[in-house]
Amino acid sequence: MKMINSRELNINTAKVLRRAKKDDLVVTVKGKPVALIQAFSEDDMEDYALAKLIEKRLKARAKDYKSEDAVSLDSLIELTERELGKKV
Repeated sequence: MKMINSRELNINTAKVLRRAKKDDLVVTVKGKPVALIQAFSEDDMEDYALAKLIEKRLKARAKDYKSEDAVSLDSLIELTERELGKKV
């Protein structure tokens, strides 16, 4: 992984992007890392989009779980055990 500063990225964008196809690049501002540039294929794009969609839906479900109508997993297991009349 190589480091480049933001000025080099600004001046030589095309050159930096060509380098990024070969190696991950960390962009720095005043010596501190602020971004990562890495190669990205069409397949990677599909995987990234799917992962973001799943993350969004899980966050929405977390909000549902925290609502007052939600049932905890422990309560659900306990209820199921009682209905079955035994330990699961």
